[in-house]
Amino acid sequence: MWKDLADSLKLQTLRGFAFVRPPAKDVDAGLSACEDQLGIRLPASYRAFVRQFGPGELTGYFHIYAPPYRGVRGRALEHWDILRENEAVRDPRGFWASDTDPALVGRLVLFASTIGGDWFFWDTADLRDARAHEYGVYGHERGAGGGEVELVAASFEQFIRDVCLGRGYPRCNEEWQPELAFSPAWEARAKKAKPKPPRE
Repeated sequence: MWKDLADSLKLQTLRGFAFVRPPAKDVDAGLSACEDQLGIRLPASYRAFVRQFGPGELTGYFHIYAPPYRGVRGRALEHWDILRENEAVRDPRGFWASDTDPALVGRLVLFASTIGGDWFFWDTADLRDARAHEYGVYGHERGAGGGEVELVAASFEQFIRDVCLGRGYPRCNEEWQPELAFSPAWEARAKKAKPKPPRE
């Protein structure tokens, strides 16, 4: 599903490092454990995205979260954990949960944000495709009152293609020119130095 996107995106890592995709079985185990903890089935398009890319920053603006997998460490565990982010959003002492309808808090699942502080949720009451477990995607603009959310996409795939790579969020009056790049949060390893040719 995401191969064409992978071919068009530049993977940004530190100079001299390469993105290392973890074993698929470990990623799948993390996704399944996440479903158990959140009490929902994750969208098929999201699961496929996480298998391909993992968590990270898309177009230099959107942060996509993912569950940890066995052996993950470092910043991916600290700053990109979808479970940790949802705990923070649902904290009854936090401004979101204390200022929002409890029923809405209970059914929204945060999966992404922007560097500007906007949030994106799946509304589990808005099931668009039961077979693929695709939910309506709702955005909460930073600075908006209480639990104000607006529908921005009918699926995770549409969110990536039409919001992250399309018009942006909040909707830009000017043409949105996204940077076609993804900065993965999963581990990057130092590239092995190429052996020097023997001197003649």
